Amino acid sequence: MKKVKTLFNILTILCVINLIFWFIRLNYEDLSFHKNLAAYIGIFSMIMMIISFQLMKIGVKNKKDAE
Repeated sequence: MKKVKTLFNILTILCVINLIFWFIRLNYEDLSFHKNLAAYIGIFSMIMMIISFQLMKIGVKNKKDAE
């Protein structure tokens, strides 16, 4: 189970790096949804993936404790 937790941590770190990339892609002079649609979708999806990886890591821990 330690390997699985390590895998989820690595995937979370990669998603955080990708999240930083999407924040760099934002056009800060014009924050309208029309101009930054791809960046907003990228930011939202990376945040959701980070949350899901952390919840899966907690689920693996709880499953191990139940056994």
